[in-house]
Amino acid sequence: MMKIIDVGADAVLEAINEFDTVWRDSTEYSGWEQNRNYLHAIIVNGRLYPPKMIISLATGMPTNTFYGGEPANSYLRARGFKVIQLRQKGKNDTGGDGPHVEQINDIESEGSNVFDPSGQEDARERSLRSVVERRGQSKFRKKLIQSFHGRCAITGCEVLPILEAAHITPYLGPATNDVSNGLLLRADIHTLWDLGLIAINPEKLTVWVSLTITDPTYRQLDGESLHMPPSAHLCPSIEALRAQWAIARRDETE
Repeated sequence: MMKIIDVGADAVLEAINEFDTVWRDSTEYSGWEQNRNYLHAIIVNGRLYPPKMIISLATGMPTNTFYGGEPANSYLRARGFKVIQLRQKGKNDTGGDGPHVEQINDIESEGSNVFDPSGQEDARERSLRSVVERRGQSKFRKKLIQSFHGRCAITGCEVLPILEAAHITPYLGPATNDVSNGLLLRADIHTLWDLGLIAINPEKLTVWVSLTITDPTYRQLDGESLHMPPSAHLCPSIEALRAQWAIARRDETE
């Protein structure tokens, strides 16, 4: 996925006008607000607009080349536009997909297109990026196993084969493979962590479990204390925990 091209508020307003004149009554976008895949909307003069489409029109970038969800919403807010929440994913679904649902939908939709050999350079770049990440992951995991004495930081599980190195904030290169940006987590907890359905209260250092998770196996973890490394210099970064906490709690506080 590409970084969204920087354009000003005027370009966004032009895109909004274009949406009204060309796209609002089209087959693709007529009644788009009722589509449950759209969780947010821009509101201008009482009318709603799909954030990703507006950015696409303003920048000329195809919608499948950049992430929706919070990256798109933050981009629009930074240019003075109000973004509102249309619905909350997961209210009626067990577990939901957490605050990253729109990004997940974007990623999943990448595989829905007809195979195109011309796109293999991008695929190779992604593969090479994953190789670089995996090389650092092994060392990162060993450090976390040592730091947390071989047990899950949230559940206390000591079964090493299912314990994984979890980044508190997302992997953005080798620098993020620092022990202060990591937690040793059981595989299922790691998935919930990455989806923003489990987090750590950075002030109390206690576990928070999203209300969309109703399974008692996970609900009983809510409020439990984080298992911390014995040495202070090995403890997770409070600032990193605070950043993940803000993301995980966003949909329940808006």
